[in-house]
Amino acid sequence: MTPKISVITTVFNCENYIAQSVSSILKQTFRDFEYIIINDGSQDRTSHIVRELAEGDKRIIFSENEKNIGRVKSLNEALKKTKGEYIAIQDADDVSFPDRLEKQVSFLERNSDFVLVGANIIVMDEFENFISNPIRPSNDPDAKFSLLFRCTFANPSIMFRKKVILENNIQYEDNFIHAEDFRIISLISRHGKV
Repeated sequence: MTPKISVITTVFNCENYIAQSVSSILKQTFRDFEYIIINDGSQDRTSHIVRELAEGDKRIIFSENEKNIGRVKSLNEALKKTKGEYIAIQDADDVSFPDRLEKQVSFLERNSDFVLVGANIIVMDEFENFISNPIRPSNDPDAKFSLLFRCTFANPSIMFRKKVILENNIQYEDNFIHAEDFRIISLISRHGKV
C-alpha cells in the first residue's frame, strides 16, 4: 500500500542526535508514512543507531552511501525513493512535535491550492536550552514576500506536494549547496500558495 507521506532525513555523523530525531517521527499521531533515511558516509555510530531503529519499525527505509557525497545529492537520492503523495523534511538534529505530520497533511488535504507548508520552530542548543522562537509568516502573500529576501521556512518543518516537483522537474540543486532548502522552497512556491 502506498503511504500518504514520505518523510526524508539525510544523516552524516549525527550519533548524538539521530535517535531522538528519528523517534520523534516514529511517534507521530499520523501513522501512514514511510521514513527514508540516507546515511551519507558517516564515520561515527550513526549507521548502527539507525539500523537498530529500522529493525523495530518497518516504515524506515534505510540506505547508505559508501562515501560522503554531500547533502544535496543525498536529498535527491531520497526524493527518488519517495512513494508518498506528500514529502516532509526532517533534519537529523531536529525533533518534531507528535502532531506535526497530522496537522500538515490535514491542512494540505483541505487546501488544494497550497503546495507547501511549514511551521514555527523553537531553537535550542545541544543541552536543550531555549535560544529563540522565530515566528514565520502565516499566509501566502507574507511568506512569498519574505522569500524575496530570506528563507522564511525552517527546512525541517516543511511538507510539500510530490506532484509539484514531479510535474515541474524540481529537485535540490548542486550549485546551491549552502542554500539548497531556500532554492527548492523558492521553486516550489512558484506553483501555488505556501
